[in-house]
Amino acid sequence: MEDKTCVNCEHCIYIGEGYYICDASDEPILIMEEHAPNENYWHCAGTDWEEE
Repeated sequence: MEDKTCVNCEHCIYIGEGYYICDASDEPILIMEEHAPNENYWHCAGTDWEEE
């Protein structure tokens, strides 16, 4: 079973140069900078994480 983290979520999108956004809300939220989690990481507390 996969860990429920932002990087395993279908809403986590790599936008380049180590930056990732979450597209689960109305406005995309920057969740990682230079491949490191920022203060917005796991902002949904797993509510938007879906298993396949």
